[in-house]
Amino acid sequence: MGALIAVAVCAVVAGARGFTAIGEWARDAGSAALQRLGLERGGVDESTLRRLFARLDADRLDAVLGAWALTRTARVAGRRVIAIDGKTVRGARGGGSAAPHLVAALAHGSGAVLGQVAVSEKSNEIPAARELLQLLDLDGVVVTMDALHTQHDTATLVTRAGGDYVLTVKANQKSLYAQLKALPWASIPAVTRTDRGHGRRATRTIKAVDVPAWVGFAGAGQVAQLRRTVTRKGRRTIEIVYLITSADARTAPPAVLAAWTQSHWEIENRLHWVRDVTFDEDRSQIRTGNAPRVMAGPAQHRDHAAALGRTPEHRRRPTASRTRHRPPHQPAPDSVINNFAGALVVAGLDSRPVLVQLSPTEFEHLIRQLFEAIGMEAWNTQASKDEGVDAVAVSKDPVFNGECIIQAKRYSKLVGVESVQALAGVVEHKRAAKGVLITTSWFGRASHEFARQHGRLQLIEGPELKYLIKEHLGKDVIPGPVPPKRRA
Repeated sequence: MGALIAVAVCAVVAGARGFTAIGEWARDAGSAALQRLGLERGGVDESTLRRLFARLDADRLDAVLGAWALTRTARVAGRRVIAIDGKTVRGARGGGSAAPHLVAALAHGSGAVLGQVAVSEKSNEIPAARELLQLLDLDGVVVTMDALHTQHDTATLVTRAGGDYVLTVKANQKSLYAQLKALPWASIPAVTRTDRGHGRRATRTIKAVDVPAWVGFAGAGQVAQLRRTVTRKGRRTIEIVYLITSADARTAPPAVLAAWTQSHWEIENRLHWVRDVTFDEDRSQIRTGNAPRVMAGPAQHRDHAAALGRTPEHRRRPTASRTRHRPPHQPAPDSVINNFAGALVVAGLDSRPVLVQLSPTEFEHLIRQLFEAIGMEAWNTQASKDEGVDAVAVSKDPVFNGECIIQAKRYSKLVGVESVQALAGVVEHKRAAKGVLITTSWFGRASHEFARQHGRLQLIEGPELKYLIKEHLGKDVIPGPVPPKRRA
């Protein structure tokens, strides 16, 4: 069963919209790729998939996919920020039952979906959102939610878990809304930003102030007024929104609050748009048992697979042929499987934290996941043709400014200078902007001096690697042995 789930998840992430398309993806992938996923023999039968998906534990699948997504989260204004919102899978309505309504948690910046829960037919989003929040690690996290969730109990849940909330205040909280609207906003300093693009000019002005003592909302630290003025083709529209947050002015000055609030729209753009338009989920006819929710889980991560198609290596790959079931630009099977493999490596670090005990391939996948979590587009190279390159990353970040060649050394002893010199040769041959040599162990003085003189090489040793994995993947690891006091 595990192999079938792995095949199905990879197919859906690649763009398959139904059980027939999953079978087509498996057939196109070939026996070698299916064996890598644990399917030793036989094909993938549509009826088998239907029965399997209807019986799967949707909560468990969401937890596993959420662990994968957590490895791909980014930061917005220095904090991990999660948006909570709901979505109805309208096409799955049938048999006299209501269409499934799902509440999802989306990481700002990266668009990674960290989890989802189904709303009970006799309930609403509010308790479902609280259930979802209890499944997440909120320590140090900022949670953004719309006005429906501006509730005392929800706010208390977030702050007790060690997080901060940013909530929109509208007329559904009449008393609180009236209190915020009546504040002397005209006398409060403003921070303004104007953006131009897509044929419009948008000016956002935010004013924030410490919460007055007479505003009785759980854990509140600041309140804010956000004014959005959008001009398109000479026509101007103005919207005023009030916010309440538990974050204080030191950790969330007005510009930071504005950034968190502006990025909240990603829950609509990056989750609902992908589901509604790109993958036509509202017309999905998958209705049996847990199947609608199970299909929605991996579907949320298709945008990550699409990113693979934007890297230079995958631009050179021929796109899949169009069929009635399969989209025309799905990533190659190897790309999706490598992505899936990397996620499994990261998820397994809790039980296997010693990096030198990973296989060389697992370590390479881990390093690729790390660079993607940092915010770069990365992919592993083919072992037989990589000229010593383990991974390649591309970033618009001015620090890297282009293609970055990455080599990973899972060593328990000193990495010799010859390895650094070899990386320099690959960087020059590939005309890359930068080369990064990463090891679980350490480098000697000669290696550090060579990298310094070259100017485009960066050496990352075990202690720094441990810090990066903790910072960007949220995992505590043991890189390898401690280097001697004096390096050779």
